Amino acid sequence: MVHVSSSWSKGVVALALISPLLAACGSTPAAPAPGPSTSASTGGPKEITTVRVGVPANANAISAHLAVDKKYLEDAGLKVEFMDVTSGAAAIPMLLNGQMDIALGDGIGTLTASSNGVPIAIVGVATTQPSDPKLDSTAIFTSPAITKASDLTGKSFAVSQLGGAAELVAKSAIDAEGGDSSTIEFVEMQAPQMAAAIKADRVAGALLNEPFATAAEKEGITLLTRPQAAGGPGLPATYWITSQAYGQKNPAVMDNFVTGIQKAGREANSSPELAKETASKFLQMDPAVLKAIRLPAFAENVTDTSGLSKYIDLANRYNVLKKQPDLGKLLSIKATAGS
Repeated sequence: MVHVSSSWSKGVVALALISPLLAACGSTPAAPAPGPSTSASTGGPKEITTVRVGVPANANAISAHLAVDKKYLEDAGLKVEFMDVTSGAAAIPMLLNGQMDIALGDGIGTLTASSNGVPIAIVGVATTQPSDPKLDSTAIFTSPAITKASDLTGKSFAVSQLGGAAELVAKSAIDAEGGDSSTIEFVEMQAPQMAAAIKADRVAGALLNEPFATAAEKEGITLLTRPQAAGGPGLPATYWITSQAYGQKNPAVMDNFVTGIQKAGREANSSPELAKETASKFLQMDPAVLKAIRLPAFAENVTDTSGLSKYIDLANRYNVLKKQPDLGKLLSIKATAGS
């Protein structure tokens, strides 16, 4: 796996200052959307296309790793080279410069980039927000003094990315459960540091995803609520994204990718033990924690983006988007998942 050493905050700055980002991308001749590299299969004339896929080191990437382990993507004609990224925001410059082909992105980072004219497109939905708290792989943890959402009034709260999807989910959940998110001071912090920050009273609460949520629970930190189920059930949570140029030039790659990913996601949903075994191969965590994690809800129909409009409505409720994204361009890649 290739590692990309961009931090969450750098990714946010890249999105917030999107014009300089695009200028920087153009300061040296940007690589044109490359045609996929191919090689003949030893079993016959079928060609295998190499695709560089950016994924974070968290449970949302399980379906992609499972698709490789089970050879679903290889069977679809793709050879995947994983690139480790800390956020979809950090991956966007690499997508634009042709250094990466597809990446796992969060909803707000994707929408913010699109609304600022960045030529990216959604290939499909990766994970969705469950309606059942028992299936929610995210969690809000708090200090012992916080026993209900309204206790967070005027307190500090940690999220992995200011102005991103985690902050939106936290705000909507806190408000849905009787709190007032407008009074909370949100601070940016990397997930591995959040549990210690709560225990040291540096923050009153934090939103964590897996595997960090289970690790915090095992440490005995107070679990207040499951925010995806509380604040936005049924909405898409993460997306597979690409540059418009690459997606338009390589439609067969898009179709083959969503075909393999969808098959793996469905299998992860129906076989949680297999999904956890897959996670153990790329997540460096205590095996006991990995065995106990809650899995994300992987999209059963990857190309169904109908929930995007409701997600945008939620973002607008909290004034997250300064401009509205051009859905025609954002959804310009019409990938089709095969059986």
